[in-house]
Amino acid sequence: MRDFGLLAARSPRDVVKRRAIAVVALVSAVLVSATIDAFAQRCQPRRKLSPIRLTTLGPCEFNPETFKFAGEPDQQALCLMRSATSRRNLGPRLKSIPPTLATRVGQSTGLPERETLAALLVELGLVWDYAPFLWQPISRARDNDPTAPQARYLVIHDTSSPNFGRRPFPANIDRHRSINNLNRYRCRDGWEPAHVIINRGGAMLLGHELGEPWRAMRFERATRFGTELKELFLHVELIQPRRSRPGRGRHNDALAPTPGFSEIQYDRLALVYMIASVRAGRWLIPAFHVAIDFGIRGGHDDPQNFDVGAFAGSIERLDNRLVQYRQAVATEAEVPPGGIVAQTEDKD
Repeated sequence: MRDFGLLAARSPRDVVKRRAIAVVALVSAVLVSATIDAFAQRCQPRRKLSPIRLTTLGPCEFNPETFKFAGEPDQQALCLMRSATSRRNLGPRLKSIPPTLATRVGQSTGLPERETLAALLVELGLVWDYAPFLWQPISRARDNDPTAPQARYLVIHDTSSPNFGRRPFPANIDRHRSINNLNRYRCRDGWEPAHVIINRGGAMLLGHELGEPWRAMRFERATRFGTELKELFLHVELIQPRRSRPGRGRHNDALAPTPGFSEIQYDRLALVYMIASVRAGRWLIPAFHVAIDFGIRGGHDDPQNFDVGAFAGSIERLDNRLVQYRQAVATEAEVPPGGIVAQTEDKD
């Protein structure tokens, strides 16, 4: 059984101690501000972005009145988790998604407790960026209008960079320092490409807090919507290098590695998905960038070679570990501080 990188088996008393540490860390996190990388680049486009004009509402039939795509949440996921083909067309609608996803998307049941999730973030060393905000809601559409619906979709992207052109991929892309350098996505002007960027070693960069409105797709910027869709979608970028496919333009990035992502990238994506869902009060609907922007000029083909089953497996393992953690805490609460003391009757 591989190490999920979450919580090692511990005694119930140790679990309680770590919960206390989590509380202290949460208080400290609120008081300490993050240090901005002095060497971060300027990312805001120097020219105003070209207007996006839609001819359709996309293959998954977005309804601007309800702020939803067509169908029930699980049916939406079947349409929204479609990948691009080798010719950059949109692949067929999925016939099914793993039960782990099908029984969760759009539902408000089965969410972990915030306290348990916060303790997990302490274990992972991610308390500063994520734990202090667990008790706050995520953002809302219409540029965070309090009367608008909360974010409903977690959009999965890949960075499609760096591009190795006609050169082969390095031997171990999951450990390659340059490929996994998160600083290339850090921006001193606040224009990071997504809410969260995850490298192939599992390190994460919080580009925008999940309560901050941000747009990362052409569909969101379409002129017909104005700012209506701003923050209906949360965005996660997974680092994935690319190569050029022969027979296409010199600088194309059509070839992705196989497998497309590392195991720990799926684990961290599952964690972000769970954090966002807990804050929303219901499980968000996963979506692929390509399925939403398809048909729009300049649309992207990401994520490539994404394994839906691997993502679902990471969610299930994470959920099982949190259940075990809660049970350990409950067991500790039933045991007196001095342990279980056997009672004996006095004999004459």
